[in-house]
Amino acid sequence: MVKYADPGEASLGTIGIALKNKVQFQGGLVARRSILTETNAIAQGPLVSVDGVVVAGQSNNLSFPPVEFLPAGGLGQPPPPARLLDVRDYEGG
Repeated sequence: MVKYADPGEASLGTIGIALKNKVQFQGGLVARRSILTETNAIAQGPLVSVDGVVVAGQSNNLSFPPVEFLPAGGLGQPPPPARLLDVRDYEGG
């Protein structure tokens, strides 16, 4: 589930996605603003906030999948060099 809130959009202030009390959700949540899980919410899957934070309530049951690979540039290694991709979908005359 993805939630993108424009800065001018009326919403819950800085909360992009809120899992209310006793809600159960399995899957990925991605929000531009913060993600809030209230008391007794159950979430299984990645929770990603682009410009905010992920706030876990007082007694949540949260489960995150393990990361089974080390990302490039992890543990003091330099990131891989950047390279530009070939031009795609181009028409000219």
